[in-house]
Amino acid sequence: EPERKETLKRLADKYLLDYIGDEALSDKQFMHIYGNMIKTVDFVAESLCKEFSESKFTPKGFEFKIGLGKDSDIPAIEYSVDGKKVYLRGSIDRVDTYEQNGVTYVRVIDYKTYAKKFSADLVAYGIDTQLLHYLFAYCEKTGSKPAGALYYTVTLPNVNIKGTETEETIKKQIEKQLTRNGIVLDNEDVVYAMSPDLSFVPVSYNKTEGRLKSKSLRSEEEFNELSQSLKNQVETLANNVFCGNMDINPNDFDGKADSCKYCPLGEFCRSKKTKEDDEGEADDSAE
Repeated sequence: EPERKETLKRLADKYLLDYIGDEALSDKQFMHIYGNMIKTVDFVAESLCKEFSESKFTPKGFEFKIGLGKDSDIPAIEYSVDGKKVYLRGSIDRVDTYEQNGVTYVRVIDYKTYAKKFSADLVAYGIDTQLLHYLFAYCEKTGSKPAGALYYTVTLPNVNIKGTETEETIKKQIEKQLTRNGIVLDNEDVVYAMSPDLSFVPVSYNKTEGRLKSKSLRSEEEFNELSQSLKNQVETLANNVFCGNMDINPNDFDGKADSCKYCPLGEFCRSKKTKEDDEGEADDSAE
């Protein structure tokens, strides 16, 4: 632990001086934010060290590139739609692998600085599918099997204490906030290989039923169905683009997401005005 903290402080101080400058040292507000950032990194580093020391899954790569360039770790995901080629590329924060009985299982991790939650409903709509595309792309290119796709929240934990808690109790409360959520393969050997005490996976053990239980568990067949569903989504989207289908028809996904939220054409789009007009007519009718 002392070595980890010393290394972290040395790298953080170097980053501060190299990229920000020593003038920031006199800015109390900045230094407070900077101090919280260092605490966050330290909590995450400690959690990762513990996870890696217990897990049989080992990191295969970081910032793993999927693309067309020479610096890519694996080729871009390629689809053929009506004789045309569609490529998906990106970067995986972390790829972990585990070998059992000649089979390589793969888990991909996406670090988030906010509380990102996996939603099967949004994935069915074609939203937040990026991490899953990466998982299936890696598995397809390497002949391995999917074991999981997880979001890892790396924000500064905030716990309420009364002052009587032990250091170990406080640490456990902190670890609970450094959550991992997503989907994992419904295979006991694989799940326990990830985390022997289940503290680093979104899965629990049901003593009454004598088995693992979680909404995050997916069978191998469900992973295969999900992979095919994502391919269908890409092909449908590509077909719409190739056919020139650019109708202003955003989806609100039953209130679960806003497809207009980050659209750069919001100022020029008639969708918002049309929606407001419809709501106004509905109010008039009600009166």
